[in-house]
Amino acid sequence: MELFYVTPQQFGAVGDGVADDTAAIRAAAEEASKTGKTLFFPVGTYRTDVIKVPAAVEFRAQATWSYRSAGRTVLVPANDWQRCVLDVSDALGATLYGIAIDGQQKGTEMHGLFMNRDGHVTFGEHSLRIDTCQVRSCTGNGFHAEGAWAVSVRKSQFT
Repeated sequence: MELFYVTPQQFGAVGDGVADDTAAIRAAAEEASKTGKTLFFPVGTYRTDVIKVPAAVEFRAQATWSYRSAGRTVLVPANDWQRCVLDVSDALGATLYGIAIDGQQKGTEMHGLFMNRDGHVTFGEHSLRIDTCQVRSCTGNGFHAEGAWAVSVRKSQFT
C-alpha cells in the first residue's frame, strides 16, 4: 500500500529537540513537492534552520497545542541568527495544518512564518492556507507577511 505522505524521519530526522533536523525536513519537503504527497510531522520537537515551504505542498501535524503549550509536535529554531522558521514566500497554494512553532525567544527579530512577496514577478493570489496552527515566543512577528494577498488563516494562534 502506497502512503499518501512523507515524514522527516524517512530522511533521517530525529525530532528530539537536540539534533538538527534541517536537512531531513528539506529533503522531505522536496520529495513531497515532487510527488504531490503531504509532509506529515509525527510527534516530536524538530530543531531546524529556515525551511522554505514549496508551492502546493501540505505541511501537517497533529494539532495538540494550547495557549500554555506548544503541544506534542513543534518546530523550533536551530540558531539565533536565522530570519524565521518557515519561509512561505513562494508557497503558492500550500497548506500549513496543525503546525506549532516555538521561537524560544531566539535572535533579535526572528519570525515564526515569513512571507515577502514584494518585488516578486508573479502577480495574483498567494493562496496560502494556515489552519489550526500556533506560532509563539518569537522575537519578531508570529507571521511577517509583506506583500501578501489572498492568504487564509483560521483557527490559529499567534502569541
